[in-house]
Order: sequence, then structure tokens, then C-alpha cells
Amino acid sequence: MPQDAFTIKYLAKELDSILKNAKITKINQPEADEVVLTTYGKEGTKKVVLSANSNLFRCHITKEEKPNPITAPSFCMLLRKHLQGSIILGVDTPTNDRIIQFSILSKNEMQDNENVKLVIELISGLANIILVNKDDVILGSLKKNSIDDEKAKRIIMTGTKYEFPYSNKIAFSNLTKIEHLLNEFKEGNITDYLMNNVAGFAYSTLQELVFRANVSDKIVLTNSDKQLFLSTLENALNVKEKEINPQIVYNNGKPKDFLLFPYNSQSFEKTTPCNTLNDAICRYYSEKDTVLRINEHGKRLSDVIKNNISRSEKKLAAQKEQLSSSENLEKDRLYGELITSYIYKIKRGDEYLLAENYYDTPQTTVKIPLDKNLSPSQNAQVYYKRYNKKKRTIEKVSQQIIETTAHLDMLYNFKANLKQVKNVEELKLIEQDLINAKIISIKKTGKKARKDLPNKPYEYNYKGFNILVGRNSTENEYITHKLGKGKDVWFHVKKAFGSHVLLKYEGEPFPDDVYEICAEIAAYYSENSNAPKTDVDYTEVKNVKKPPSGKLGLVIYNTNYSMTVSPKENKEYRK
Repeated sequence: MPQDAFTIKYLAKELDSILKNAKITKINQPEADEVVLTTYGKEGTKKVVLSANSNLFRCHITKEEKPNPITAPSFCMLLRKHLQGSIILGVDTPTNDRIIQFSILSKNEMQDNENVKLVIELISGLANIILVNKDDVILGSLKKNSIDDEKAKRIIMTGTKYEFPYSNKIAFSNLTKIEHLLNEFKEGNITDYLMNNVAGFAYSTLQELVFRANVSDKIVLTNSDKQLFLSTLENALNVKEKEINPQIVYNNGKPKDFLLFPYNSQSFEKTTPCNTLNDAICRYYSEKDTVLRINEHGKRLSDVIKNNISRSEKKLAAQKEQLSSSENLEKDRLYGELITSYIYKIKRGDEYLLAENYYDTPQTTVKIPLDKNLSPSQNAQVYYKRYNKKKRTIEKVSQQIIETTAHLDMLYNFKANLKQVKNVEELKLIEQDLINAKIISIKKTGKKARKDLPNKPYEYNYKGFNILVGRNSTENEYITHKLGKGKDVWFHVKKAFGSHVLLKYEGEPFPDDVYEICAEIAAYYSENSNAPKTDVDYTEVKNVKKPPSGKLGLVIYNTNYSMTVSPKENKEYRK
């Protein structure tokens, strides 16, 4: 993406025009790698997100709201100590690299004014947020390395001198040196040549400049070619604000890039113009960040669920094997009974007994193994004890199989819910489900004990009828067993995992199309959401019961109707 020094230069100008002389009123750290500054200035309250995420590092004004941790991380506390209530003097790019610097007037512990700098390094592999004092000494940083880190080219530690990242490439704004560089170009791909020798450009930006200078196909450059390229570069570096046309470009329905102005060297499926570069970056990263957080956090939860499913499946297989090995208990009971009946035929030292099985019609002869070291009555007791042990095992293991199967069903339900996640909030609901089910312990998550997240199921209204949709297992149980009343109608995809859908009865009979809308929603919020057609069961909520296992979100029902529908979100009816 063209988040290069060339683009960041203009972003810093926009931020400076908005945030200059603004007061920092609040500082939060909603993610481990992200800080949000709330400011108040000439344009009112603005939130600035500073992210050092290794995949989506960025700096821009945002409207997005994120929940904050109960306990602020140490870096957040450090920033609050130095920056709370301070004034932003300006925002600029101190080097020709991808670095934005906030110059800030703060107060020290003695309430004397002091100048500090908040540096945001937007460089792949080096993304970081660093607080520096007036003498360029590091007061703290989001990420640290030490002198023992052999890969580190700089030391980022509290108390050390801060140095900007070093590059041996030519700065993108140094036209004189770039001209010398072009004079040394012999032949080949001019874009690759410049990319290897000039700092501050994304490859796509260089492609566009080369395209505009009409030298993209040139293997050897003439003097006029070189001058045309330098002129094109100079115009781009000095582009006026009215000439900037920020936009987001899309391919395959997904945002591919944000651009300072149209890139005619590339073709895109769709282009969305934005008022400012900051707006383009904010909209672009808002969607990208959501997807990234869902993928990162969702993968961790998915791994937890997957591992638990694997363990439970192995446990269930072992239990079934144990049950199978105990299923011949009736044979042991029969042998004990026949030994007792024909005990007069047995002598101590016999290795077997031939006995008539009087339960068979016609009667058959059974050969019963005996322990020659035991008496006849002791041999009978061996079989009776074995019978009783197997009987107890079957009773115990059968109950264990019921419990393990219910636990597996719950895990499969969690897995289905995870596939339906659309935002980070829904992801946290799944995590809370796992905590409630004691699959994830609070100690392992590193979180303090807290109350369950509030139940906020999706609400639909179709023709005046209220429809509730559970977003996770906790909400499924809530709407079915807490909110559901006798004549409310309950919907669920047939023989698959998915959300509970509740159609509230308000005293009026339901039209047929209301049933169909509810069934479509139930099919959409299920593991069959991508199927062209799927069956959905529905019944009055009074027929839906919680099974004896009591597992989260699981129900049983016998009386129901079914219909076949195409899964649809029907978002236009959602409140």
C-alpha cells in the first residue's frame, strides 16, 4: 500500500492543520499495540489513533469506539503521566522516512513547562510509538529492544538517546541526488532501479510517477526522459491542496489501497472518493483493522475450540470403546448362575464346566472356563463380581458419554458461532461464552474477574412483529429461556448449529411471510449460511426445553414444524 513517506508527508500536514494547539484530554490503550489520544481544539473533540501493529501500523483521526481494558497498560500510564492535559504544538515529518512526530508542550512533576515529542514510526518491521524529551532521551516506548538484541540496529530503551532509523538510500525529496542517480542508469527497469536506490516511496507510487513521465517502457533514458521524470516528481512533491483527490480503491469487493490522488497506472474494480486523506486512511483501516483483529483473536479462540473438540472426540472414542468392552456382561451373569446351578458337578481342580443352558430353546451346552485354584463357589463369585463391575461401568460410562456428547455439541455450537462473527464485539461474546463454560479460565486470559457481558441480541422488526436473534450461546439461552414465553415462536436450523431466533407473540396471529423471514434469518445465522437451501425447524417456545446436561445454549424439542428456505440476513429489517 502507498503508506510511504511521500503520502505520510501530506497526512502530517492535514493532522497539523486539525490538531495544532489542541489539548490532549484523554489517553487510552484499547489494544496492546494501539494508543488513542482524545484531543479538544479548534475543530472540537478529535480522537487520534496511533497503531504500531506489525501488519496495520498507522496514524490518523478516527471516529471508531473501542472498549478499553479495566487496568491501563504501563505504557498508557506513562503517556498519561507526561501528556495528560498537554498541548499539541504541531505535527510534522522530521525525516524523509515514514515517521510522524507530535511536538507537545507538557508539564513536569514540578508543573514547569517542558517540551516532549511523541514519535510514531510507521515502518515495516520497526513500527513503534516512542516518547522522547527535549534532549532526545527516550522516556518510554511501546516496543523495546536492547543491546543484547543482535538484530537491532538501534537501541530503543528508556534512558537511551533516540535516533531516527538510518537508510543509505537517497531521500525522495532530494531532486539533485535523484538526478545524479538517473544519470547513472544504464538500462533495465527504471521503477525497480529507483525503488532500490530511493527511500520514501511505495512501489505503486513510483510506478505511477514513471507512468506519468511516460518512461515506464523505456529501457534506456534520454536526457529529455530524465528531465520529464524530475519535473513529474517535483510537481508531485509540491502538489497543492486543491489538487489532492484522496480515494479508496477496491478489488474483488475489498479495499485494496488508499491513494493521495488517482493512480492511472493501475486499474481498480471500484473507487470511492474521500474529502481528505485522513478520511480515506480512516475508512480504509477501519475495515482492515476489524478483519485483522477478528482473524488474530478469532484464530486464538478457534484453536482453543479446535483443541477442546479434538480432546473431547478422543475422550468420547475411549468411552465408547470402554462401553463396548463391557457389553458382554450378560455372559458373565449367565456363567455365574450356571456354575451355581451345577456346582455339584464341579470338583476342585477342574478347568472348565460343561453345563446345559436352560435359557436356550432348545437347550444348548455351554463350556465355562474355571480357575482350577479356586473352589466352585469362588469361581461363581468371580463371574458375579465381573458382571457387577461391568454393570457399574456401563452405567457410569453411559452417563459420561451423554455428558461428553453434550459438551461436544456445545463446542460445535461455539465453532459455528465463531464462523458468523462480523465484528470484534461479537468475538468477545464468544470468548465470554468460553469463559462461562470454563473452557477458558480467567487466569489464562490474564483478565480480572468480571460480570458477564450484557445480552444485546440482534433485534428485527417486520410488519410490527419483534424478532430476536442470539449472537452467541449465552444470548441464545437468554432469549429462549428468559425472554421466551409460551406462544412465542422459536426457530432454529434443522440438525445443524446456529443462532436461536425468537418471534415474539403480541396477541395477533402471525402472517405466513413473518414465519418465512424468521426462518431465513435462522438459516443465515447458522453453519448452513452458505447453502442455497436449508431446513429450519420452528415451534412454540413452550415446547423447547433445556437438556439434563445443562450445557450452554443447547436445547431439546420434539413437537415442531419445518420449512425449507434460502439463508438471508434481511438486514433492512434490523433495528
